[in-house]
Amino acid sequence: MSYEAAKKRGWPYTKIVEELPQMRSDTVQLVRQAVSAGRRAYVLVNNRAEMNAPLTVEGLAGSCAVKDLSAIRPRLPLDSILGFLI
Repeated sequence: MSYEAAKKRGWPYTKIVEELPQMRSDTVQLVRQAVSAGRRAYVLVNNRAEMNAPLTVEGLAGSCAVKDLSAIRPRLPLDSILGFLI
C-alpha cells in the first residue's frame, strides 16, 4: 500500500483501523524476553501499523501487564511525536 493510500485509510487517526494480533504478540514476546534478561525494551510505534499509535501503545502495554501507563516514558513529548506522525 502506498503512503498516500495508507494515509487516506487511517485519516483522521482516531481509532485502530485494523488490529494486528501477530505483530502485537511478537512485540510482547520480545519485550518480555528483554525484561526477563534484565534489559530495557524500547518499542517504536507509528501510525502505519494500526493507524493509531497511541492506541497501539495502550494495547501493547496492557498485553505486557503494565497497569500504570505513566511508567511508559516516551523519548519525546507525546505532542511532538503525534505532530510528527500526522
